[in-house]
Amino acid sequence: MQIKETVTLYDNSPGHDKFYTISIVEELAGYSLPFRYGPRVGWRKDGDKVKSPAPYSAAKRHFDKIVNEKLSKGYQIGTSMETPDTLPAFSPASGPVAAPSASTVPPATQVITQLVNDQIEQDKAIELIKDDAYCTQEKHDGERRKLIYNKGMVTGLNKKGRAARIIDPCFVDACQSLAQSSNINHFELDGEEVGSKFYAFDILMLGSTDTKKLPYSTRYQMLADLLCGTGSCLELVVIAYTTQHKAKMMEDLLRGNKEGIVFKRLDSLYENGKNGNQFKYKFYETASCVVVKANAKRSIALSLLDGNTWVDVGNCTIPPNKAIPAVDAIVEIRYLYVANKGGCLYQPTYLDVRGDVDAGECVIEQLKYKAVA
Repeated sequence: MQIKETVTLYDNSPGHDKFYTISIVEELAGYSLPFRYGPRVGWRKDGDKVKSPAPYSAAKRHFDKIVNEKLSKGYQIGTSMETPDTLPAFSPASGPVAAPSASTVPPATQVITQLVNDQIEQDKAIELIKDDAYCTQEKHDGERRKLIYNKGMVTGLNKKGRAARIIDPCFVDACQSLAQSSNINHFELDGEEVGSKFYAFDILMLGSTDTKKLPYSTRYQMLADLLCGTGSCLELVVIAYTTQHKAKMMEDLLRGNKEGIVFKRLDSLYENGKNGNQFKYKFYETASCVVVKANAKRSIALSLLDGNTWVDVGNCTIPPNKAIPAVDAIVEIRYLYVANKGGCLYQPTYLDVRGDVDAGECVIEQLKYKAVA
């Protein structure tokens, strides 16, 4: 048996101090949904949400439904506790497995993070470089992460508000040191996790101040003041304000073979989802794909959803310094282009597993096709 996903939700409303943990656990005949709940200190109640092992699609759909029901009742996701910790961590499956049935792909979980709008073209990027209302930052090639420090507890959330399965111990130590040096017992950082580095670009809470209601230029300055002199794995993402500095930043990023550049409106508030105040200009294309088979010689077969059908989009080699992802895993692939509809990713490069993307988001519409001369 292996844990595939787990989440703990807390009810801290007046008169309450309780938790609810639910997990997706792989068994020989399918997947179970063990749960545990009770007061944070005191009795515990255990059970399983399925009477017998179910297919993963059904278990995941039920799991998402329960989590969303708890969130609608005022529960908040926090550090995982009371999980089936006697079970080993989830490990890659072996052998070919078909892509998940399109009819059973669960809907994307509610996004509770501000997101950058879809890719813009070069002419729009040049227009924004000249616009004093926007600043620029490097678009880091990692996984979106919120770091929440609250009275000694550090929680990591992905872009959908789900608790991250693993929080790098460096982030925990850095947040605790930062709280001690600043004498602030609550802060919430938004940024990108790249390996053992957290690139912070926004702050959502600072002490009792809800900074989301402040313009981005103010939030960024508060973040810069908080992180000043930390010298840890928490790193402030640099901003360029003037046309000259923004142009130089984009030139430097292009020369450095970086992922891309982000434009942010300086007077914008923090709003969930895509709100038209932030744009990205990527220097190459990426797509989130489903792994459908492990090939020989460290290669994986990839698939995307085209309407109600899963279609093959080619293979990708896994570099020696990275683990081969599991079948059914969602992976991020960098590529140059796709020659035509029905074609495969040209010059694909494996980036990493995406823990914050659902199978239903791995659609063919992500792809960019080669321009016809």
